[in-house]
Amino acid sequence: MISFVVEYLAPSLNTIYSSKHWGKRSTERGKAHLAVKVAIINCKAVLPQLPVKITTRPLLGPGKRIYDPINYALNQKFIEDGLVKCGLLPDDSWKYIRAFEILKPERIKSQSATLVIIE
Repeated sequence: MISFVVEYLAPSLNTIYSSKHWGKRSTERGKAHLAVKVAIINCKAVLPQLPVKITTRPLLGPGKRIYDPINYALNQKFIEDGLVKCGLLPDDSWKYIRAFEILKPERIKSQSATLVIIE
């Protein structure tokens, strides 16, 4: 098992339905991918046996409101894509990911982020 904190938390999934421009979504995805890469490098992550289970827990900084559970799905997607983009996972298909889980958010005193656990 490996765990690390990614200094990123995606906007609510509701933002996709509120006509957010594709360019802004692309920018968010890029921020997530970079944050995942930095976290992977900093913790010197070594992937456990494939396929893996990916668990995320939103870490909410001061003033960040708690979303309904499914609204963290965009965050989960961006984190998984970042794991592929940085080379930790070969792909984000069922062949390499057996399960995923989003845990209840936790309040923190610093900037919002995402705890990632891979087992």
